[in-house]
Amino acid sequence: MPKINQAAVLDVGSEKLTVLAGEHGVNKLIKVKGITEVNYCGFCDGEFLNPEKLPRAVQSVINQAE
Repeated sequence: MPKINQAAVLDVGSEKLTVLAGEHGVNKLIKVKGITEVNYCGFCDGEFLNPEKLPRAVQSVINQAE
């Protein structure tokens, strides 16, 4: 199995979507390469407030992170 050296995390918050990209650093630490945020209408009580806008917001934050 190949060793994974890079990773990205998509965080869905109550007011924004965040992508954090990083890679393995020295001494088993994670080196953050970049962070991108996009405002989004929200997530509350386990539901998206405007689910029709979510795919575009996710695509936007991923594109910016790349």
